[in-house]
Amino acid sequence: MSFANKNGLTLVEVLVSLILLTFIFIGTDVMQLISLRIAKHSFFIFVARQELMSIVDQAQICKLACSKSIQHWQNEVKLALPHGEGEVKGVYPNYIFTVKWGNPTESICKINHQKAQGCLQVSLK
Repeated sequence: MSFANKNGLTLVEVLVSLILLTFIFIGTDVMQLISLRIAKHSFFIFVARQELMSIVDQAQICKLACSKSIQHWQNEVKLALPHGEGEVKGVYPNYIFTVKWGNPTESICKINHQKAQGCLQVSLK
């Protein structure tokens, strides 16, 4: 029997093509995981910005008697973000509002950094 004149795929060719397909599928899965992580971080940033804008609007409306609004806002931040923390410093009309999430390592929000853990800060004057 001679195998030289046979047409078709050999086992080696099939295995190589399966290995290539495996790498392509793994690469696609990795890209999806990275995009999901980026989308999650973007969501946290969006929620933090919305919470900051909410308290800024409330502070401009209620002016002096905002303690209930601030407590309610801090509870919203805790619920909306992982390890969320809302902080208010100052007195009317000079407030500094800070939203932190994800156990940030820095106790002071020096710059607005936005990743899995981060902080955003807004001044109202």
